[in-house]
Amino acid sequence: MNRQTAQRFNQLIHASYACFSFAEWQKIIVSLLHQVIPYDSGLFFSKAGFDCTFFKPFSGSAIEDCYQQHPVIESDSFHNQEKGKEADIHTISDFAHGSFNIPEEPHHRLLSSGEFCHIACIPIFYQGQCTGKIYLQRKKGEADFNEEEIFLLELLQPHIATVFHIIHMMEAVKTIESNPNHPAKIGLAVLDNDLRLIGGNAAGLEMMKLSSVFGSSILYHVKEWCKTMSRDGAAPIVLHSETLKTSTAPLEIEIYRKTSPLGKANFTITLQYADEDYYPANSRYKFTKREADIIDEIILGKNNTQIANTLHLSENTVKTHIQKIYRKVGVNNRTELTYILMTNGR
Repeated sequence: MNRQTAQRFNQLIHASYACFSFAEWQKIIVSLLHQVIPYDSGLFFSKAGFDCTFFKPFSGSAIEDCYQQHPVIESDSFHNQEKGKEADIHTISDFAHGSFNIPEEPHHRLLSSGEFCHIACIPIFYQGQCTGKIYLQRKKGEADFNEEEIFLLELLQPHIATVFHIIHMMEAVKTIESNPNHPAKIGLAVLDNDLRLIGGNAAGLEMMKLSSVFGSSILYHVKEWCKTMSRDGAAPIVLHSETLKTSTAPLEIEIYRKTSPLGKANFTITLQYADEDYYPANSRYKFTKREADIIDEIILGKNNTQIANTLHLSENTVKTHIQKIYRKVGVNNRTELTYILMTNGR
C-alpha cells in the first residue's frame, strides 16, 4: 500500500465514524471508497430495515445521482444465513473455484450474473450477527480484485461493522424516543477530550448518575475507562465494552473513542440494561416525555429559540414547559436546573 492510498484509507475511516445515519454513510462510500478500491458499481444491503441500494463512484455530478434504492433481493435467505461465524471477504472467483458455496450466499443470482466478471463481497458482522453486505463490481475486461485490494477490504471490514452498529443504535434510540408511551431504554452520552460530559439523551444522563456495586457513579467508571483507552495507544478508533453491576440492574456499556488528525479525542458512550425488559419505573420528578426532551436540549446549552426549532414547538410553549420543570425541581434558572439534575439525577 503506497502512502497516498493509506491516507485515503484513513480519510474514509474517519469520515465513516462521523456518520449517524445510513444516508450519510452511503454518501461517504460513494465519495471516497473508489479512491481506495477502484470499482464500477456496487450494492449495499443492510439487514436492519432491509435497505438495498445500488451505487456507483462519485464522478463530479450530483452525489444523489450516484445511488438508488431497490427492492430487497432474496431477503428470506439472508435471514437464514448462519449466525456466529465471521465470513471472509470473497469474490466471484471463489465461487468459480468452489471455495465458497453459492447457496450459502443470499445474493447468489447477482454473483452468478454474466454481466459483471469480477465481484467482491464484504460481509458485515458485529458480535457474531450478520448485519449487512457490500458488493463491489468490475466490468468484463478489467483486472480482478488483487491480493492487496482484498487485504484493504479486510482491514476496512471491522470498521464498517462498528459503524453499522453505531448507526443501528442511533436509529433505535430515535425510534424509541419518538414513541411518547415508551421511555428510551438505550442511553447515549458524549464526553470531550477533557472528559467533560457535553451531551446525551435523557436515558443516558439518568444512567450516568446510577451507583455501581463499588459505590462510585457510572460516570466515574466511564471516565476511568476513557483514560485507559487514551493511554493504550494512538489508534484513530478504539472500542471498549464492559458490563457493570449497579445497585438496580447490570448495565452493558460500550465506549467509542474517535481521535481527530490533530490528536483531540471524543468519546461516545451507549448504555443499556442487560435485562432488556428492565427499566426504572418513574423518575423522581415525574417529568413528561416533552419535558425530558426540553431538558436534553437545555443541557446541550440551547436557548429557547433553538429548542423550539429542534422540537417543532412555539417559543411560548417552550417557556411554559420550562417554568413547569423549574417548579418540579425547585430551581429558578437553567444553571441551577443543570446542576441539580447532573448531580442528583432525575
